[in-house]
Amino acid sequence: MHLIEQIILFETKTLISLLILLFLLSVLSVGKSPYFRINRASSAIIGSCFVIIFRILNFDQAVNAVDIRTIVLLFNMMILSGSLKIAGFFPMAGSFLISNAKNRIALLYLTIFITGFLSMIIINDIVCLLFTPIVVIICNRTKTYPIPFLIGVALASNIGSACSLIGNPQNIMIANLSKISFLQYFSHTCLISIIGLFLISISLHFLYKDRLPKETLEIKYKKFAFHKYLIYKSISILLFVVLGFLLNLNQVVISSLGVAFLMLTRRIKSEKLIKEVDYSLLLTFIGLFIVIGAVEKSGAINIVINNLGFKIFDNAYLFAFLTATLSNIIGNVPTVMMLHYFIPNENANYGWTILAIISTLAGNLTLTGSIANIIVSEIARKNKIEIKFLDYLKIGFPTTLLLMILSLLVLK
Repeated sequence: MHLIEQIILFETKTLISLLILLFLLSVLSVGKSPYFRINRASSAIIGSCFVIIFRILNFDQAVNAVDIRTIVLLFNMMILSGSLKIAGFFPMAGSFLISNAKNRIALLYLTIFITGFLSMIIINDIVCLLFTPIVVIICNRTKTYPIPFLIGVALASNIGSACSLIGNPQNIMIANLSKISFLQYFSHTCLISIIGLFLISISLHFLYKDRLPKETLEIKYKKFAFHKYLIYKSISILLFVVLGFLLNLNQVVISSLGVAFLMLTRRIKSEKLIKEVDYSLLLTFIGLFIVIGAVEKSGAINIVINNLGFKIFDNAYLFAFLTATLSNIIGNVPTVMMLHYFIPNENANYGWTILAIISTLAGNLTLTGSIANIIVSEIARKNKIEIKFLDYLKIGFPTTLLLMILSLLVLK
């Protein structure tokens, strides 16, 4: 039976599940509904409820559709990142940055590489949320033109997180779904990220060289406050968790153990750590799991697989193009959730690696391509700094295109 005939003969539940998915993806792509006052998380809740109301999944099936390991792992990494925020780690990183930068060019390179390194071990959205205000303060106090630094933070956060399975939400999900080795993935992608950080540093340096005078910086700033004990404890536990990942231990168990040790303290209330969790993002993940699980049960995904097989997805360049395009339209998390069904069993690790690195790098194509970019842009706007779309595009689009091509050539 041809694909068109099967589409015509879709059961009602299949059509309903696809409509629910379309509704959810439309809200995720723009961040809110044009008609109702709902955001990404509330649209995921609504979609999940419709799935159950229309009996596409019953309650137990909806619960089983949620990959609880991914949710717990993401929760744990948010706690670990939040502990560094509370301890004042990011102001400390700012103090290190401004103390070791002799001029504005050195300041630019240090900003980019510190952002990239932090995004390898801390969720990149959190890095942008906490480190961007520090960069703005440093630029103000040193009378430095801020645009190349802010663009650098946005680009470096995605590039740095691309080589790590704990650097961003979609890679955390891939780490759990694929069972790919943390060390194996890092060894294949680390060089790409390092080249990427150098590439954007040199590009920003060249483009803004007239705005980056070489004279020694006149540093006028007050020292940032931070809690040494809590920082040392948070860093030690985070390194313990990363070591566990490198040794290929159970990621959920080792990260949960790290969180447990982190909360065993008299110096900080555990409620403060729990408040650092982005529950809106967790709800979005849960809703996506349920809605896409309903689409899978309805048979829509099987029809695509049966008619197209994996032939179209065996072409790495086509798969990468599809991943990059969807990531910019509906977001990288929904893209990963949908496309992971089409990764062939043969050479699956290669497919997972391409999906992880391309979906992350694709966020750098445009200023609105990733949540990290939007966070940097919004913080800049609140500080009366405008990052123009075209200014970002001059650096983001060509460097990202080169890195994606490099990824396909290196990983082949």
